[in-house]
Amino acid sequence: MKLHRTKCAALIRKAVAPSLKEELREDFSGQKFSVLIDESTDISLQKLMCVVVVYVGKNGKVKFAYLGLIPVVAADAATLFAALEEELRSYGQTLENCVGFSSDGASVMVGNNNSVWTRIKEKSPQCVQLKCICHSLALSIQHAFCKLPSNVAFLIKEIPGWFSNSPLRRDNFCTLFNVMNSDSGLESGESHPTPFTKTSATRWLVRGKVLYNILTNWHELMAYFSVVEASTKGQPDVKFKARLLKEMLQDKANLLYLHFATPLVQEFERVNALFQSTHQDPHNLCQELDMLHRSLVGRLHDSNGVKKAMDDVDFGCKFLEQCEQHSAEAIDDAAGSTKISHIKQRCYEMLEEAIVQVKKRLPYSMDMFRNLSLLHPKKVLTQMDRPAFKDLPFQHFLNDQKSAAEEQYRRLIFVDWAKEKPFAETGLPNDSVAFWEGVRQHNGFQTIADYALTCLLVPTSNAVIERIFSIVTATKTKPRNKLGVTSLDSLVRIKAHLQLASKCCRDFVVTPAMIALHSSWNLYGAPLRSKPIATSLPPTCEPTHGEQEQEKEADEAVLQYLL
Repeated sequence: MKLHRTKCAALIRKAVAPSLKEELREDFSGQKFSVLIDESTDISLQKLMCVVVVYVGKNGKVKFAYLGLIPVVAADAATLFAALEEELRSYGQTLENCVGFSSDGASVMVGNNNSVWTRIKEKSPQCVQLKCICHSLALSIQHAFCKLPSNVAFLIKEIPGWFSNSPLRRDNFCTLFNVMNSDSGLESGESHPTPFTKTSATRWLVRGKVLYNILTNWHELMAYFSVVEASTKGQPDVKFKARLLKEMLQDKANLLYLHFATPLVQEFERVNALFQSTHQDPHNLCQELDMLHRSLVGRLHDSNGVKKAMDDVDFGCKFLEQCEQHSAEAIDDAAGSTKISHIKQRCYEMLEEAIVQVKKRLPYSMDMFRNLSLLHPKKVLTQMDRPAFKDLPFQHFLNDQKSAAEEQYRRLIFVDWAKEKPFAETGLPNDSVAFWEGVRQHNGFQTIADYALTCLLVPTSNAVIERIFSIVTATKTKPRNKLGVTSLDSLVRIKAHLQLASKCCRDFVVTPAMIALHSSWNLYGAPLRSKPIATSLPPTCEPTHGEQEQEKEADEAVLQYLL
C-alpha cells in the first residue's frame, strides 16, 4: 500500500477528522456540558483558542471532548466569546446548556466586568465558574518563593543553564560525581538525579525537581565549579561565572534556604499534579486542598489561631538540623546566631506568603469541592451523618424536578447497590462519577443520577487544555511552521480523540462513515486519471453518469472488503 503526502493529508482533513467531528456532534448535541477554554500562540505566531467540553454522553458516561482550535485575531473578551459561541453552534449546542466554565485567571476570561465569563453568565445564569486550580497553586508557590533572597532563584536558573547546551560539561560533571561517590555505588544519571533539568515559567511541576536535584548534588557541584575556576582553559567570563556559582554554593545560607524551600515546593506540586488528572474525584481533591491549607496554617499558628513565636514555628526537621550544624561550625557564635535568625525570618515570610496566596486564590474552589464531595458514595449511602438533600450542591440544576430528585434521594440508601447489576462484579466504586453512572442505569433513580452527574461536570482544572496545546506544539514545529489551521485542527482532533479516550493508535477503529468519505471526489474534488482522455469536447470537471456508477461500485467494493 502506497500513501504519499497528498493522499495522507486529504484522508486526515476530509475523511478521518470530519467523521470524528460528526460522531461528537451526534453524541454531544443537546446535552448539558461544561466548557474549558484557553488561548495561546503557535510557532508561526498564529493566535489560537482551544475549546474542550465535559458532558454526559448518550451512553450515560461522563466524557471529555475536544471541540476545536479557533484562530482569533484579537484576544479581547468580545472576540473570544463570539468564537466560542460560533464553535458551539456548529455542534448543535447553545450556551443555555452550559453548567460550568473553567479557564485561567486572566481578567479577559474571568474578570467581573466585560469578560468572557460575564457574557456566558448572561446566556446561562445557572453556569458555575471555576478558575483553574493548577494555575492558582502554581502562582501561589511562585509568589511565596519570591520572598526568599534573589540569589536562590539565580542558582536554580543558572546551574541548569550552565549544562543546558554542553554535552562536554555534563560528561565532566558526571565523571567527577562518579569519582567522588565511587565507594557508595551511586552513578550520576542512573541511580542518582542530575542537576541538568531547567526551570520553566509554563511547566507547573518542574521547580521542585530542580531544587531537589541541586540540593542532592550540592557538594559535587561545589567541587565541579572549583575545578572549572582553577582550570587554565576557558574564557575569562566563563571562569568568572564559575567562581560566582562556586561562592554561592559555598555560602551555607543558600544551602539552608534550599533545605527549607524544597519540601514546601514539592508539596504544592504534589497537590498540583493531582488536579492535572483528567478524571479525579472531587471528594479526594477536597481533602487534599483542605490538608494543604491546614498544614500550612499549622506551621505558623497554634490551635487557637495565634501566631507562634519564631522558635516554635515548624520550619522542618531537616532545616533545623542544618541550622544547628551551621551554628556549631560558626567561629563567631553571635554572628552565626544572627545569620540563622535572618534566614529563619526569610523562611517565615515565605510560609506566611504561601498562606496568604492560598487564602486569596482558593477559598471559592475549596468551598465548591467541599460541596461536591457530598455526592461521594461514602456520604450518600451512609446511615450516619448523611447529608440532607437541601445541603447538596447546585440545586438550581434541578429546575422543576426537585421533588422527584428528593424522593429518589430518600430511597437511595434502601438499595443494596453492591449487589446491583452495575456493581455486582467489580464492587461498589470509590469514585463519585463511576457510582452515579451506575445508579443512572437503575430505572428508579435516573433523576437524582442525572442531577449528580451534571454537578460533577464542573471541571477541576484546565490541565486538559494545556495537554492539547502540548499536542499543538509537538505537531506544528519550526520545520512545519506553515501547517494551516485546518490541517492542524484535524491532526490535533485525531490525537486528542485517542488521548482523551485513553487509547493507543493501534486501537483506532476505521468507521463506515470514514470509508464512505474515502472517495476521489471527496478527497481531491475530481477523479484522478493516469492518462488524459482524448475527446473533442472541452474538458469538464463534472463526471459522466457511467463514471459515477463505476466509482460508486468501486467504493462499495472497498467498503465490503474492509467491513
